[in-house]
Amino acid sequence: MGFRVRFSSLVWLVIGAVMFAVAIWLTNTVTRLAPDPIATNTYRPDRMPFQMAAILTTRPVDSDPGYEYMVSYADSDRPGRVNITFFVHPPDEPIILLGSRTDPPDCYLIDGFFADDPPAGQMIAADVLNDFENDQKVYQLRPVWPDALAEEQLVRCYTPSLARDVSFTGRAADFYFNDRPPPDSPNAVAVPRLLFRFSGIAQARDLSFRGGVELQEGRDARETSRFLNANTVMSVHWEQAGQQSLRDTLLIVIGTLIGIGVTVLIEAVKPYLEALERPRAAVRATQEERPGEPRQPVQPAPPAQPPPST
Repeated sequence: MGFRVRFSSLVWLVIGAVMFAVAIWLTNTVTRLAPDPIATNTYRPDRMPFQMAAILTTRPVDSDPGYEYMVSYADSDRPGRVNITFFVHPPDEPIILLGSRTDPPDCYLIDGFFADDPPAGQMIAADVLNDFENDQKVYQLRPVWPDALAEEQLVRCYTPSLARDVSFTGRAADFYFNDRPPPDSPNAVAVPRLLFRFSGIAQARDLSFRGGVELQEGRDARETSRFLNANTVMSVHWEQAGQQSLRDTLLIVIGTLIGIGVTVLIEAVKPYLEALERPRAAVRATQEERPGEPRQPVQPAPPAQPPPST
């Protein structure tokens, strides 16, 4: 039995195929996972994924555990850049080293952590050092401190972001505390450890760490902070709240597209299913009328006779 292709069925088939194709593409988008270049050791030598940051001093540093050097990592209003703030102690004559693979960082002396973005403070010039091993340019900051005896001074730098996507909702950043002294200060020594804080990442949820040293119980911002010892690497991973909401919306869209696709495919094949069913229905109707032998036609009842007249 031949079938005549219907134009309406072709239209339904095309619409259904488009619905399924879009649903598959969206599913691949929201479920993709990017390889971890550090765990798999698959990064290119000319594209080191680490954000190098270090603080060295030319004087002995207080060994008291409460005497800390802190680094804050946060989002910036500048596209493609992050905000890295160093909390240093001028009496130690600190030297700040910050790596950048592309553009040089813009660094400022600021009066407080909640300074304007961009800050209105004094801009700091940076000396460029080449880190051939990590294929990065390292920028050395040795500012003239407004108060050389101040207990703490803040230096804020805006540097190109090296954060990477690990999934549709997740991002990660990797940090390296390089303890090698700059050529013009061969006797400089890295501070024992840096306290990295990540509470300034916008819409970040569920921070997790690989590497670093966990803070003691009871410490403030323990869930969003880690110590990084000299000459070690640490990775931080977080989920983006905005991307999570978008993913949930896309999952609803995917379910709707699949439902529409199934509906229009049924409409496309429905005429052919009905065409296949019609001969079978006719055979069944015939068999019901004559299951074994031909049925005798039912004789109509004789018309009623009128009553005799009296």
